[in-house]
Amino acid sequence: MIKRLIQWSEKFFEDKSISQHIIYFEILLFLISAAMIVLIYFNAQTQMKEQEAEYVYEMLEQKSTNIKNRFKELEVTMIHISYNRSVIELLQSQNNLAVFAQKRKMDEYITQVKVIENSIDRIMFYNAYIQYNKSYDTNITLQIERLMTGYENAITPQYLGTIEEENEKKLIFAIGVYDSLDTLDYIGNIILVINENFILKELYSDFGEFILHNPQETTVFSEKIHDDLEISKEYQLKQFMMFDRDAFTLTAQNFEFNNVRKLSRIPFELVIFIVFVIVAIVLSYFFIMRNVMRHLQRIHSFIQSISKGDFRNLKRRLELKGAKEIVEISDEFNQLLDEINHLTTRLVQSTSHLYKAEISKKEAELSYLKSQINPHFLYNTLNVVKGIAVINQQKEIEVMTMSLVHIFRYSIKGEEFVPLCQEVDVIKAYVQIQAIRFENSFAVSYDIEEHLLEMDILKMILQPLLENAIQYGVETMYEKNHILVSAKETEKFIELSVADDGKGIHTDKLAEINRELLEDELSVARNHHIGLLNVHHRIKHYYGQTSGVTVASQENIGTTVTIHIDSRYIV
Repeated sequence: MIKRLIQWSEKFFEDKSISQHIIYFEILLFLISAAMIVLIYFNAQTQMKEQEAEYVYEMLEQKSTNIKNRFKELEVTMIHISYNRSVIELLQSQNNLAVFAQKRKMDEYITQVKVIENSIDRIMFYNAYIQYNKSYDTNITLQIERLMTGYENAITPQYLGTIEEENEKKLIFAIGVYDSLDTLDYIGNIILVINENFILKELYSDFGEFILHNPQETTVFSEKIHDDLEISKEYQLKQFMMFDRDAFTLTAQNFEFNNVRKLSRIPFELVIFIVFVIVAIVLSYFFIMRNVMRHLQRIHSFIQSISKGDFRNLKRRLELKGAKEIVEISDEFNQLLDEINHLTTRLVQSTSHLYKAEISKKEAELSYLKSQINPHFLYNTLNVVKGIAVINQQKEIEVMTMSLVHIFRYSIKGEEFVPLCQEVDVIKAYVQIQAIRFENSFAVSYDIEEHLLEMDILKMILQPLLENAIQYGVETMYEKNHILVSAKETEKFIELSVADDGKGIHTDKLAEINRELLEDELSVARNHHIGLLNVHHRIKHYYGQTSGVTVASQENIGTTVTIHIDSRYIV
């Protein structure tokens, strides 16, 4: 039976996609789950509600007991205060002088009582002669006096009500004091102002709200809210007495239980449902393993053998049957192997070319080292010429020679990148030479943003542009021309430009230059524009394809050559 089922499943799922496989099994699982949920829903709902109600009532009983105990502790404390000798002596005082004599002793006693019962905010003593330790807030005093209206001088504690102080509720309790030392006559009252935390800490709950309500007032005590509420009757205990005379009601509402508590008694039908789900999952896993995962494991093993260096498998091909995606993966993987074989052949050929290129590079480096002899020789020779010019007082030759020495020394240094300020110094030296040559027939000015002066840039990129401006822009002009060298930072680029007001470039010539700037490689066979194109390709090589040189020109107006450096490449 099982074997026939397996054969039927293989035939049924052979041409279907993985998503179709999953859909069929999810539909089956959904049908089973839906049937079981309908069966257990009503029974589970009833049981959950009963559990919640039972739990709430247990908590209500416990909370009410705790609150009554707290009031009992407060009652004992108040009676103890009323029988204290110092308190009786204070209330027997009939003038401020007698009160002042008792002040230190009473303050110490009040502090001791507050330590024992930390919910007490203030203890006040009243009679016809004195008001000791009363509030300095007139509003608080008026509220307490209003609650004292109709108060009977009882020998047992009484709850008077609540007042508002600093946006908090305070509970007010009173007890009469009698001269227990002598005549047993009534001598005054003790008023206790109790912080609402006295109640709130007993009302705390993680699951809902417990509310203590006095039917004679609109006052509601709740750990989570402080406003008057419309109290729910869903979970409510009978009234209990505070101090044997004040009726209070403890109510629970807005209870939300977590799933662990709700499922503390799992119905028998739910157990059956879980068993069915597990069986369905096991069956679905079995079918997926046989019809999908087995083929994927073959692909995985084949890939692992290649990754371990067994390149003989590159000649083999995968032949898999099953779901549509499996067959497509097999075909795509075989095509990938064909491509790898092709790329491997090209890689071998490329490696050979790279080896030859490396040899050429080494030869070029050797030639470069040899070529360094001539610049050093020329540098030393120029120093000799400068010395002769100084001796013969040839100022112009001295200046030209010193500027040329500066340029050569800068050019033969090994650094590829230099601060912009050094590049500017070099072109200033170049301008000195050309100014002597052309008898100051042009002027050069500089507009460079100060924060860019210390920015590192590629060396020897401004001098070729300045040379072109002098040679092609102002050399053949008869009036005095102006050249502006500028550097500024835009949103995306650092822009270095050399602008002249010379004769400009003819439209055809300008189009030819822009066409050459668009070419990917620099042809060394050219004998014109080589300086400009060299700068352009160096910029693109070091600063990315978004960087480069642009040329703008109008005949008889002037030419502007701008170097654009992508800001992302600037460190």
